Amino acid sequence: MNQPSTNAIATGKAHANSLDEFIISPYNHEYNKAVTQLLNNAFGENRLKKSSYKLRETCKKIDSLSYVILADNTAKDIKILASIEYWQLNVAGAKALLLGPLAVDPASQGLGLGRKIIEDSLKLARELSAKNAWSFVILIGDLDYYAKCGFKRVPLAAIDYPKPTDPNRILYLEFKTGSLNKLIESSNLPLLLNQ
Repeated sequence: MNQPSTNAIATGKAHANSLDEFIISPYNHEYNKAVTQLLNNAFGENRLKKSSYKLRETCKKIDSLSYVILADNTAKDIKILASIEYWQLNVAGAKALLLGPLAVDPASQGLGLGRKIIEDSLKLARELSAKNAWSFVILIGDLDYYAKCGFKRVPLAAIDYPKPTDPNRILYLEFKTGSLNKLIESSNLPLLLNQ
């Protein structure tokens, strides 16, 4: 692989004495094989059958928000420690983002890399939200984990997410305060995705 892009959005240490330097770099297609392996390790090879993957088939990937965390070392091969992707989503006529997949190398879990890549990419998404008319971001995940980054649970039965999906795991973060609640109040439920 080539050296990481010079357009990195952050560098630093995950936590003192727990991981060497790392670089957050824009996703590029040279990382495809390594990211696929990372996703298989994190979610299993049957991940493509999950409801979020079904939904992503109807979405456009937002390359400008998709990132990887690389180990900052002098080795010839670049080691990907984490990756995150975002997708353009239509929720009952409103533009939104779908976050995921987010994956962290099992050997690097617990170092804060997942939270770091979420927070840095969400900061950029928020900055670009007005220009792109994104009102909010949704994802499927554990509230205990994502609440640390400001996510809340979508009201039950509010979104028609592909099955099978545990409705308690559909989460959101608003870029415009009240935007999802206003959409819920003014629309027939459940809100349809990409229709």
